[in-house]
Amino acid sequence: MSGTALRDDIFDAQRINFLTAQKELGKILEENDPEVRKALDDQIDQMKRRKAAPEAKPRSDCAACCSSRRAARSGTTRSAARTTRPKCISRRA
Repeated sequence: MSGTALRDDIFDAQRINFLTAQKELGKILEENDPEVRKALDDQIDQMKRRKAAPEAKPRSDCAACCSSRRAARSGTTRSAARTTRPKCISRRA
């Protein structure tokens, strides 16, 4: 199966999943349960807060370690690179 055909199959399956979930959610919302409405409102508010929050992506320890290795190879001493970055826990330096 080609990549395009696989992509189309995945898209079609996800579209069906979405439509099914939308139908089920519609049934739940028709009940007009105040607790359900409050839970959905809380979820929407949480999503809005996440979207509005600045995205600060901290570097992982491994990425910092790999950066220190690159710095060591580029002429910076290993001890200087290690003092500014944490040691990688997944590999030994």
